[in-house]
Amino acid sequence: RVGRGSATHATLDWFDPIPETPFGDEHNEKFFDAEVILAAECVWLRDLVPAFVETNRALLSRGVEKELILSFRDRSSTDDAASGKAFAGYREVVRAFEDAGHVCEVLQRTASIEDAGKEIIIYRVTRRRNNVEESNRR
Repeated sequence: RVGRGSATHATLDWFDPIPETPFGDEHNEKFFDAEVILAAECVWLRDLVPAFVETNRALLSRGVEKELILSFRDRSSTDDAASGKAFAGYREVVRAFEDAGHVCEVLQRTASIEDAGKEIIIYRVTRRRNNVEESNRR
């Protein structure tokens, strides 16, 4: 515990519904009221993208307003047909989040040490506000 804040973690299977009580009954409220969700190296295969986006859509839309900080290492390649079929590119991940009603903001881009010519991209993902929500906030 740091100051008045706290941190915790959960292991989620993107293909399963989010458990109602991932930490037991007494900690459930804190899980859904997290202000920040951190995810790194969670979505690299193309087949994981829809389930990952749906899981995060459910997390971002429940409880307090929050953001997802996502670190993504782009392993896709237009030069390598095999990787292009299996690995999701960063544009595909961003498009999936945007199609689900989110806004993606690039916070940082860094060259990958492991994969020459590839990048590690850190995004902030938030729910897209509709015009009614925006006018109510003003």
